[in-house]
This record gives sequence, C-alpha cells and structure tokens, in this order.
Amino acid sequence: KQDKEKEKDALNEIADEVSAKPEKQSLNEEDEEKGYIYIAGGNFTITAGSDGMDSSGTTTIAGGTFSISTDDDGIHASTDLIINDGTITVVKSYEGLEGKTITVNGGEIRVKASDDGLNAAGGSDTESTERGPWGASSTGTLNINGGYLYYIGTGESGNPGGPGRPRG
Repeated sequence: KQDKEKEKDALNEIADEVSAKPEKQSLNEEDEEKGYIYIAGGNFTITAGSDGMDSSGTTTIAGGTFSISTDDDGIHASTDLIINDGTITVVKSYEGLEGKTITVNGGEIRVKASDDGLNAAGGSDTESTERGPWGASSTGTLNINGGYLYYIGTGESGNPGGPGRPRG
C-alpha cells in the first residue's frame, strides 16, 4: 500500500512538471524562445480549446502515440511540420495538421477535421489574401513521402496551397 502511495506521489510530481501552464509552454526556456517542438516518443492525450500543439517554428514528430482533440489545429507549426514516425490520431479539429511546409515521411496519421485534414498554408488560415487552387495560401508546400494517412471531414483532405508532392 505504501509503495502505491509513493508511486502516485511520484506520478503527480511528474505531471506537475510537464503540464503546460498558461504563462510557460516549455520546461526549457531556451527552447521556448526558439519556438520549436521535437518529440521522439511517448504517449500523449491532448485536449485543447485552441491548438493541440503549437510552435512558432518547426515541429518534428519522430515517434510516439498521440490522441488529440481540439477546437482549432491538432498540430500547428508556423514554419515546418515534419512527421517521420509515430501514430497520430486527431479525433476532433478545425484543421488536423497545419504548417507552411508539411512533410510526412512515415507514421500512421488519422485526422478528423471540420475543414482541412492537412493544411500547408503558411502556418495560418488567413496569412495571405492570395489563394491557391484549394483556398490556401499559395506559399505552402505539402510533401508526402511515406506513411499512412486517413482523413474524415467536410473540407479538403490535403490542402497544399502551393506545390504538393505525394510520393509514398
């Protein structure tokens, strides 16, 4: 019984250390200022009223299991969003994955979105008034080199705005 209480206390301490506080989104202030996210593994359940993950720079997912439910973007990167591996399930979103350049090299991605499943539009829905053929900014790039993508929604499944390169 004592061991279970110690384990619970240790888990609560860890949860306090990694939970996002409104005034600080990163445990490492240097990384917070650089505005990037890199995740190589772990299990994540994210519920958010805005973006599930939000980076002002590059976001790289190299592994892990994610379940994301959000009112806006499941994963948002203002520059590059790179997915090399992992299992990403966006169960609710406005746009599933968004960034100026989205590159999918591997992994398994399931997206449910009320708008775009993947939106390569300069990192924003409204960044540019110059629109590409699918209604996104003409500055975005979507590269699909591998992996598995599943999309359920009422918008476009992939919205490159600019060049799109499905290869895998």
